[in-house]
Amino acid sequence: MIGAFNSYSSYDEVPRRAVVGAVHVVGEKRGRSYTEYICADTCQSSGGYAIALDAGAARAISRRAPGTRFQFTYPDRPSGSAFSGVSLVVERIAEADSGEILYQRDLLNHRYRIAFYVGDLVLLVGAVCFSICMAPR
Repeated sequence: MIGAFNSYSSYDEVPRRAVVGAVHVVGEKRGRSYTEYICADTCQSSGGYAIALDAGAARAISRRAPGTRFQFTYPDRPSGSAFSGVSLVVERIAEADSGEILYQRDLLNHRYRIAFYVGDLVLLVGAVCFSICMAPR
Protein backbone atom coordinates (compact mmCIF):
# COMPACT_ATOMS: atom_id res chain seq x y z
CA MET A 1 0.00 0.00 0.00
CA ILE A 2 2.95 2.29 0.64
CA GLY A 3 3.96 1.84 -3.00
CA ALA A 4 0.50 2.97 -4.13
CA PHE A 5 0.77 6.15 -2.05
CA ASN A 6 4.29 6.82 -3.37
CA SER A 7 3.10 6.39 -6.98
CA TYR A 8 0.31 8.96 -6.63
CA SER A 9 1.03 12.58 -7.52
CA SER A 10 -1.29 15.54 -7.06
CA TYR A 11 0.63 17.35 -9.85
CA ASP A 12 -0.43 14.98 -12.67
CA GLU A 13 -2.96 17.24 -14.43
CA VAL A 14 -1.39 20.58 -13.45
CA PRO A 15 0.04 22.66 -16.34
CA ARG A 16 3.81 23.16 -16.34
CA ARG A 17 5.75 26.41 -16.55
CA ALA A 18 9.41 27.12 -17.06
CA VAL A 19 11.70 29.93 -16.04
CA VAL A 20 15.28 30.60 -17.11
CA GLY A 21 17.86 32.37 -15.00
CA ALA A 22 20.85 32.20 -12.69
CA VAL A 23 20.35 30.72 -9.25
CA HIS A 24 19.90 32.98 -6.23
CA VAL A 25 19.53 31.09 -2.96
CA VAL A 26 16.89 32.69 -0.74
CA GLY A 27 16.78 30.08 2.03
CA GLU A 28 17.36 26.53 3.10
CA LYS A 29 15.79 24.07 5.48
CA ARG A 30 17.70 21.33 7.24
CA GLY A 31 16.20 18.54 9.27
CA ARG A 32 14.94 15.10 8.29
CA SER A 33 15.35 16.23 4.70
CA TYR A 34 17.24 19.05 3.02
CA THR A 35 15.43 21.69 0.96
CA GLU A 36 17.01 24.68 -0.73
CA TYR A 37 14.80 27.58 -1.83
CA ILE A 38 16.01 29.49 -4.86
CA CYS A 39 14.89 32.10 -7.37
CA ALA A 40 15.91 32.24 -11.02
CA ASP A 41 17.26 35.81 -11.34
CA THR A 42 14.28 37.23 -9.40
CA CYS A 43 11.36 35.53 -7.68
CA GLN A 44 9.01 37.64 -9.81
CA SER A 45 9.89 35.47 -12.81
CA SER A 46 8.25 32.48 -11.07
CA GLY A 47 5.15 34.35 -9.97
CA GLY A 48 6.58 35.61 -6.70
CA TYR A 49 7.29 32.12 -5.32
CA ALA A 50 10.61 30.53 -4.53
CA ILE A 51 11.45 27.21 -6.17
CA ALA A 52 12.06 24.34 -3.73
CA LEU A 53 14.96 22.03 -4.56
CA ASP A 54 15.42 18.72 -2.78
CA ALA A 55 18.92 17.43 -1.98
CA GLY A 56 19.38 15.82 -5.41
CA ALA A 57 18.38 18.95 -7.32
CA ALA A 58 20.55 21.19 -5.11
CA ARG A 59 23.51 18.85 -5.66
CA ALA A 60 23.02 18.94 -9.45
CA ILE A 61 23.14 22.74 -9.46
CA SER A 62 26.06 23.02 -7.07
CA ARG A 63 28.28 21.12 -9.53
CA ARG A 64 28.06 23.99 -12.05
CA ALA A 65 29.92 27.28 -11.94
CA PRO A 66 28.24 30.21 -10.15
CA GLY A 67 26.29 32.38 -12.57
CA THR A 68 25.34 29.48 -14.84
CA ARG A 69 21.86 29.94 -16.30
CA PHE A 70 19.39 27.10 -15.81
CA GLN A 71 15.90 26.34 -17.03
CA PHE A 72 13.59 25.26 -14.19
CA THR A 73 10.37 23.46 -15.09
CA TYR A 74 7.72 23.22 -12.38
CA PRO A 75 3.97 22.55 -11.97
CA ASP A 76 2.04 25.82 -11.94
CA ARG A 77 0.60 25.20 -8.47
CA PRO A 78 2.48 26.16 -5.31
CA SER A 79 2.64 23.75 -2.38
CA GLY A 80 3.08 24.28 1.33
CA SER A 81 1.33 26.12 4.11
CA ALA A 82 1.63 29.19 6.27
CA PHE A 83 3.76 27.21 8.73
CA SER A 84 6.16 25.55 6.28
CA GLY A 85 6.15 28.24 3.61
CA VAL A 86 4.70 28.22 0.11
CA SER A 87 6.96 27.34 -2.80
CA LEU A 88 7.03 25.66 -6.20
CA VAL A 89 8.20 22.06 -6.63
CA VAL A 90 10.86 21.65 -9.30
CA GLU A 91 10.26 18.89 -11.85
CA ARG A 92 13.21 19.35 -14.20
CA ILE A 93 16.42 21.35 -14.29
CA ALA A 94 18.31 21.83 -17.53
CA GLU A 95 21.31 23.96 -18.42
CA ALA A 96 19.90 26.90 -20.42
CA ASP A 97 22.68 27.13 -23.00
CA SER A 98 23.22 23.46 -23.85
CA GLY A 99 19.81 22.04 -22.91
CA GLU A 100 21.50 19.25 -20.93
CA ILE A 101 19.09 17.86 -18.33
CA LEU A 102 20.76 17.87 -14.92
CA TYR A 103 17.83 16.74 -12.76
CA GLN A 104 14.42 15.26 -13.44
CA ARG A 105 11.71 14.14 -11.05
CA ASP A 106 8.66 12.09 -11.97
CA LEU A 107 5.51 13.96 -10.91
CA LEU A 108 3.03 11.99 -13.01
CA ASN A 109 0.50 9.45 -11.78
CA HIS A 110 1.15 5.84 -12.67
CA ARG A 111 -2.35 4.37 -12.65
CA TYR A 112 -1.33 0.81 -13.55
CA ARG A 113 1.32 0.75 -10.85
CA ILE A 114 -1.20 2.00 -8.28
CA ALA A 115 -3.72 -0.63 -9.40
CA PHE A 116 -1.03 -3.33 -9.15
CA TYR A 117 -0.13 -2.33 -5.58
CA VAL A 118 -3.79 -2.24 -4.51
CA GLY A 119 -4.41 -5.61 -6.17
CA ASP A 120 -1.38 -7.03 -4.40
CA LEU A 121 -2.78 -5.83 -1.07
CA VAL A 122 -6.17 -7.42 -1.83
CA LEU A 123 -4.46 -10.74 -2.63
CA LEU A 124 -2.44 -10.59 0.58
CA VAL A 125 -5.49 -9.82 2.74
CA GLY A 126 -7.51 -12.49 0.92
CA ALA A 127 -4.80 -15.10 1.50
CA VAL A 128 -4.65 -14.29 5.22
CA CYS A 129 -8.46 -14.42 5.56
CA PHE A 130 -8.59 -17.71 3.60
CA SER A 131 -5.90 -19.29 5.79
CA ILE A 132 -7.75 -18.22 8.95
CA CYS A 133 -11.04 -19.66 7.65
CA MET A 134 -9.36 -22.96 6.64
CA ALA A 135 -7.49 -23.44 9.92
CA PRO A 136 -8.72 -26.46 11.93
CA ARG A 137 -10.66 -25.56 15.04
